[in-house]
Amino acid sequence: MKFSHKLKVMIFLSGTAALLCFAAGMHYFYSRSLMAEHMQYSQALAQSTARDFKQLLLEKVKTALTMANTPLLKQVLAESNRFYGRLSAADRQETITRLDDRWRENPAENDPFVRLYTDNPVAEYLKQQQASLQDEYGEIFLTNRYGALTASTAKLTTFAHGRKYWWQGAFQEGQGAVYFDDRGYDASVQGYVLGLVVPVRGENGLLGILKCNLNILGAISTLITQADSRLLGRFELVRSGGAVIFETGSPPLSTRLPADHLQHLDTDQKGVFRSAESGPDEVVGFATVALDSELDAVRFGGSAVSMDHAKGNRGESWIILNRTETQNVLDQAYLTIGLMALVVGFVLFVLAVAAHVFGRRASRPLKELIRKSRRVAAGDFNVRISSTRKDEIGYLSQAFNQMAEALGRSTTSITALEQEVALRKQSESEKEALISELRQTLGEVKELQGLLPICSFCKKIRDDQGYWNHVDAYIAAHSKAELTHSLCPECARTQYPDLDIYDAEEDES
Repeated sequence: MKFSHKLKVMIFLSGTAALLCFAAGMHYFYSRSLMAEHMQYSQALAQSTARDFKQLLLEKVKTALTMANTPLLKQVLAESNRFYGRLSAADRQETITRLDDRWRENPAENDPFVRLYTDNPVAEYLKQQQASLQDEYGEIFLTNRYGALTASTAKLTTFAHGRKYWWQGAFQEGQGAVYFDDRGYDASVQGYVLGLVVPVRGENGLLGILKCNLNILGAISTLITQADSRLLGRFELVRSGGAVIFETGSPPLSTRLPADHLQHLDTDQKGVFRSAESGPDEVVGFATVALDSELDAVRFGGSAVSMDHAKGNRGESWIILNRTETQNVLDQAYLTIGLMALVVGFVLFVLAVAAHVFGRRASRPLKELIRKSRRVAAGDFNVRISSTRKDEIGYLSQAFNQMAEALGRSTTSITALEQEVALRKQSESEKEALISELRQTLGEVKELQGLLPICSFCKKIRDDQGYWNHVDAYIAAHSKAELTHSLCPECARTQYPDLDIYDAEEDES
């Protein structure tokens, strides 16, 4: 693989690894941060909803107190109290008991005795209030300070109420207090009822007790279902003992909280926890509905069971829960991570392009170095690399130029030396040839200069083997001389006296 390709791959893989590690770290820390933030948010939502619910109940209290301060109610209660007050305690109790028995024996609402209390001016006033606040109130009735019924919007189960827990809770030994009667399931209305009991006060103290049975589920449903959402979670109204008063999709008091939830609810008035033991992994924020912070002497309670209701409050407080599945919380993180993934993908694309461009730029001087190194290898030592860079590539270019220059100098010296050697070899060869020739010549000269036995008459020469050779044959065999035959003047005159060969030549000269 080429260096540029390796560099591109290395840059891309390094960048990808760094980005993936960054994304994983961001996912981890962002998920934890988002979960911690949502836990705080869930608690804040529970507190906010608890405050809204508290405000709802306090508005009901103010409406009931306004109703209780009507002059008509106070006038009728004053007359009823004077009537029962003239009786002795025993006679008063006997009278109330007798009227209670008669009330129970006449279940018909149109009975004259019943209508004395359901058709009187106070009852009509209470019915008008009930009609003006349609669907908010169930039964509304008024008792005097002795617990005897004075007026009612409908036929009740009993006439006497002085011994009932809610009446005593509101009477408070003549001091008077606002009392919420968490009755649970009420047989008279075949459903969940919250009784609001308020004192009626006059100039001389407590005159009586007014009780309004609130159809609170409608208001609770409106308040809670409007807050329910996938991101905000589900809201529930529960008792501190675990009974669920309201949750979307379930009848009141039909379910209970898991045991692990109660452990957290017992610790504080507000808080948040994660629960996964008894269902899906959830973040649960909670806050107690505190009713005694704005109105004096507000009490909250009930009785588990009585003759006209069941599943009542055992002295428990009300708590708002906010539930959010952890997966829904993390989905927000996944959405953010998804957006981050798009950004990371874009960054990776940019990184790939940058790696390609950088790889090409980084490999360009190396490719030039390779090309010029091949020229140097071919013997061109004049090649140089032009570079003004101050990094490693620049240093490498300088080193290459120095190497090429040194090789050029070294090659020039070697060539001169080779030429010198060749000249010397040629000179030596020429000297050796000359010496050889001289030796041969000297050898031949020495042989001819030795003592040669020659015949005194025929002039033959004897060789080393003892043979007699003509002079011309001997000289030809022992030297490089070539002989030609001619006549000397004397022999010419002796042998050819008639020809006068040399004499004619002398005359011409």
